[in-house]
Amino acid sequence: MYDKKLKEFKERQAKLITEKQLHSDGDQEFYLSVNMVLNVASRAAEIIKSSEPEEKEVFHLPTSELHREWRNTKFFIERTLQQDTRNC
Repeated sequence: MYDKKLKEFKERQAKLITEKQLHSDGDQEFYLSVNMVLNVASRAAEIIKSSEPEEKEVFHLPTSELHREWRNTKFFIERTLQQDTRNC
């Protein structure tokens, strides 16, 4: 009985340690990605001004299209969170 419970505990402990490491790795990757995006965003005006004219065409996205995409993404996130809270 004791040996069986000890084995179950050790297996669960190993699984939790692995999950913790995966979360830690994900946190680090998220931090690096957000940091990179914020650095680029903070220099956006400088980057655009120093770009060649043909490179600037990339930045001419219709703002209404971007706004629509953001609304759709925001709606999806809100709806997912509502569903998750109902399942708790």
